[in-house]
Amino acid sequence: MPGIIVLISFGMSIGLTALAVLTEQKQGLMERSWAAGVSVGEVLLGLITTQVIVLLGQALLMLLLAVLAFQVALEGSVVLVFIIVILQGLGGMTYGLVISAFCHDENTAIQLALGSFYPVMLLSGVIWPIEGMPVWLQYISKALPNTFAASALRDVMLRGWSLDHIQVSSGILVTLGWLLLFFILANIGLARQK
Repeated sequence: MPGIIVLISFGMSIGLTALAVLTEQKQGLMERSWAAGVSVGEVLLGLITTQVIVLLGQALLMLLLAVLAFQVALEGSVVLVFIIVILQGLGGMTYGLVISAFCHDENTAIQLALGSFYPVMLLSGVIWPIEGMPVWLQYISKALPNTFAASALRDVMLRGWSLDHIQVSSGILVTLGWLLLFFILANIGLARQK
């Protein structure tokens, strides 16, 4: 269940953000913002701020349902669990920004989001164990944005591990790395549109 929480947080954020940005572009809000002298970074900050509010509600609801309704064990720090889930949501959000920066309509964005999310979902170790994959596929799996985070969340929730364990801290660091990469790519893509 912890891995599924990571995937839902990441996947939902991709779609919601990409569609929100493309809707704003279609309505001409981006062009008006740029004409008013708003920088690309400020536009990104505004988009991220609104999406973070939605993300916080989703993460809270998801964790409450997992623990209270489905009775998933929560042996570790609630704060650390929430941080991992929020970081994955932010990673999905910034990936959604990348998609929207390079797509010009909703259909293309949805196809790209789903087409890229399914392999990530299948290879992240949540549905199929990484150890059961061919060696070359294990390398690809370990390079994906959700693999280490799913493992970290599993270790915190089910084993009660903290940041002192390398699996947990590496899950957070890898997520931060992907978040930064996606943010840079989104910034480049939106700057091209300007």
